[in-house]
Amino acid sequence: MEMISICILLILSLVIIFSGGKSGNSITPFLVKGNTSGIGQGMIFAILCFAGFEGSSTIAGQSSNPKRSIPFAILSTIIGAAAFYLIVSYAQVIGFGVSNISKLASSSAPLDYLGVIYMGNSMATIIDFATLMSCFAAFLGSVNACAYMLFALSGKQYLPKSLSKFDLKLSSPKNAVNTTSIICILLYILIGIPFGPEEIYASLAEIGAISLLIVYLLVCLGTIFYFKNVSKEHFSVPRHLIVPIVGFVILLFPLWTNLYPVPKFPSNLYPYIVALWIIIGWVISLFNHPKNDLSSSLIDIKN
Repeated sequence: MEMISICILLILSLVIIFSGGKSGNSITPFLVKGNTSGIGQGMIFAILCFAGFEGSSTIAGQSSNPKRSIPFAILSTIIGAAAFYLIVSYAQVIGFGVSNISKLASSSAPLDYLGVIYMGNSMATIIDFATLMSCFAAFLGSVNACAYMLFALSGKQYLPKSLSKFDLKLSSPKNAVNTTSIICILLYILIGIPFGPEEIYASLAEIGAISLLIVYLLVCLGTIFYFKNVSKEHFSVPRHLIVPIVGFVILLFPLWTNLYPVPKFPSNLYPYIVALWIIIGWVISLFNHPKNDLSSSLIDIKN
């Protein structure tokens, strides 16, 4: 389903690029100019676009060879997504023209506009259909990842045991999937309908992006700790020390630029919401932390 959407956008992008766009192909979109804080703020959207690349890790337990298939899935997703976003983003910029970037920024549906200009009205309709499919696929992927996270946390005794039940007929953690779906429906009823989809999506996307930044920062630190103290025989200075440190420093930049200067209301509240969510998780882990959690995880990894 998602591949169809990707192919549609790639076709439009290639048509724009090979036609030269509005004023010809240019290297200008790749040049760094102006306020560097804008780069940090833009990285939030880039991270949000990449969000989910690690989703395959949540189903590692269902893979016959997770040590080989999961890293391959993650790396291929990152490389493929990077190439895709680079091509489509560049096509949008030259499609509007590098001197008309404000028009691109103010457009409510830039791809629809470009579709009409470069391929006719029918292409805009096809893009709308592709967007619908993409949103549905993203929803299914998010529900699946969330359900398997609940499934894993329940299996480690952090959440109610009922969430760790796996339905062999459906080949999925049915209770976790149902719980995630119910939460989504409730959120839509409580805040989606009253405030509208655009406002809620923008708010939740920003909260989610900040949360992901913190998670990725902790993963960088956790990688160093794990391979230095737990899996010493596999420790590699380039892979398990230098790369995590570089990643940590790079990720600090977008986090800082989205915290200072303090953004306007309600964006100024989002970091506190994320902090509250982290505290809630920490409190839950204090009361439900199984004593053998680390050792059982190591056994699973080594086996």
